Amino acid sequence: MSDLKKKIKRVVVKSRILSPLYNVYLKYVLWKRCTITIKNYGQNNITDIPIIYSNNFIVTFRGDNNFVKIGKGCNFKNTNSIYVQGDDNVVVIGDNVTFDSNVLIVVGEGTKVNIGSDCIFADRVHIRTTDQHTIYDENRKRINPAKDVYIGNRVWLGKDAIIMKGVKVGDGAIIGMDSMVTKNVPERCIAAGKPAKVIRTNIYWNE
Repeated sequence: MSDLKKKIKRVVVKSRILSPLYNVYLKYVLWKRCTITIKNYGQNNITDIPIIYSNNFIVTFRGDNNFVKIGKGCNFKNTNSIYVQGDDNVVVIGDNVTFDSNVLIVVGEGTKVNIGSDCIFADRVHIRTTDQHTIYDENRKRINPAKDVYIGNRVWLGKDAIIMKGVKVGDGAIIGMDSMVTKNVPERCIAAGKPAKVIRTNIYWNE
């Protein structure tokens, strides 16, 4: 047998041995990187979460009939949380979304948070649909009802940005660092400040 044939045979034999071992190793690495905690203090709560890269990702349910769905290819880097209070709430996150650290999503009173694909959330981004406490006027009419939040595709939220209830952020938008968004933000623009205002339009951004 020629030297070339011997080398080919060794490579084939080696690959047959190592391929299964590599598959086991890959599953182990993904399992170690996929630290997800579900705290369920209710009934009929459903999560649809694939294997994602995460380090201490926490979903807390304090109510019934809630639903949380995470898309494929997401990267939740360190201690990120979804807190669901009350019944019939929904959180849907698209594909290839990145959370840095200490991102918090709070939903309540039967509302929904919908986040598109290819978004980046920097440290301590905070999204909420509810104030968690009711406020009334002198006629006992409530003045702070909960409202849905919609984040488009390819949205970049800067460090310490806050997205308040009832807000829609358009595709391709950027929210500046330490901004509080209380009104809708159009697509492909930069909004910044407290409260956030549009400061540039017709922009594009790259990772």
